[in-house]
Amino acid sequence: GDKGAERAVRVELPDGNVSYFEGEQGAERMVRMELPDGTVLHYEGERGAEERVVQAGASEDKAAVEKRYKAMRVAELKSECERLGLATTGVKAALVARLLAA
Repeated sequence: GDKGAERAVRVELPDGNVSYFEGEQGAERMVRMELPDGTVLHYEGERGAEERVVQAGASEDKAAVEKRYKAMRVAELKSECERLGLATTGVKAALVARLLAA
């Protein structure tokens, strides 16, 4: 791609974890990690200072995740969708469904 262009990288690790990175080449930051048990960890922050912000999957009850999303405002849901690289259009129910399917 073009120099300075955003890119997404998927890295499969020997322990079964799969890490996802985004950003300019050489300055990628981790945005998500999928564990072998189905748990998905989401990260925010600058490269080298990423912090886990959301954990979903095997270790978090899906009903609890759905309840948390339903308690959020539409603007917050759109922001979460954007952060995860999902479409940000639609009504609240569509945004919640999209986030739960991610």
